[in-house]
Amino acid sequence: PHFRLDWGFMAASFGVKFIAWPLAMFGFIALDQQVLQLFDEQTHKAMVMFSIVPLAVNSVILATLFNAQPEKMAAAVFASTAFALVY
Repeated sequence: PHFRLDWGFMAASFGVKFIAWPLAMFGFIALDQQVLQLFDEQTHKAMVMFSIVPLAVNSVILATLFNAQPEKMAAAVFASTAFALVY
């Protein structure tokens, strides 16, 4: 088997992890600040930090356990870690 990057998978995972998830988190924080007022500013900062970290390594473990192309996930985790250094 020859390894090659799946650009569609990478684009989808990066889109969700680095665009959709932070936007959803910022939206929730704005809602909380204006309406709900459930969390303090320090918790909001933690939420932002959690929303911009790279893909988690545990996803590679799950892909391995379910035999669901773990090499794709490992490549995505590596690329997202490298990308997060400048993000």
